[in-house]
Amino acid sequence: MHQGVAVGPSASQVGEMLTQKRSPWLDRIGSLLTALLVSGLLLGWLRAISALNGFYLFALGGIGAALASLVFLFRRVRGQALGTAGVLTCSAGLVFVLAVGTSSGDGPPINDFTTDLDNPPAFAHARTLPANLGRDMSYPADFAPQQRECCASLAPQTFDAAPRKTLNTIATAAAAEPQWTVTAVNPETGTLEAVATSYIFGFQDDVVIRVAPQGTGSRVDIRSKSRDGKSDLGANAARIRGFQNQLSSQIR
Repeated sequence: MHQGVAVGPSASQVGEMLTQKRSPWLDRIGSLLTALLVSGLLLGWLRAISALNGFYLFALGGIGAALASLVFLFRRVRGQALGTAGVLTCSAGLVFVLAVGTSSGDGPPINDFTTDLDNPPAFAHARTLPANLGRDMSYPADFAPQQRECCASLAPQTFDAAPRKTLNTIATAAAAEPQWTVTAVNPETGTLEAVATSYIFGFQDDVVIRVAPQGTGSRVDIRSKSRDGKSDLGANAARIRGFQNQLSSQIR
């Protein structure tokens, strides 16, 4: 009587088994990275931690998730299902990439922008705020050539309206800005100061607007300075341009 011989799986079957096999370590890493990204966003939004710490958590989780996503997608091409962890990791990586890609821009490694490089508007009330005590609030001289190279279009605005009327319109427009808190308006010096706070992480930037007589009208200069980080990814320049557009439509 002929004795049957057991035949093992073929090479293609072995390959299929390997690609279909789950990778607990990759799932755990992906889940951890996703948790870091979400924690950074949530804790920053709740103001439970500092803006920088929230951003660091978000960036650490986002960079890691973006890299881990490549591994998940490679394994998916090889036939392995993404699973819940894979879907979450890829989603976290995509969120991070989109967030970086839609930021205001690269810009030079500076965090203080002004429309008057020769005589930048000076902060007065901002110096008395607790977060700024002991900080140098002057405009760094070495920032000027870098701003000229990247943002030559940042320039003063001139209006036919008298300075006092212009300042009143500016105060109304600044108070209507959803991310701004007006902290001081000084008609004697023709200045307005405000704090701009980002939605997600709560980064705060100080803003000062100066109105000066020019002929029978007025000249308006704006300065926006970050409290954190060495580079603002173009946020301050974008803020100045955005507010200038507002003024152009409201002041004649």
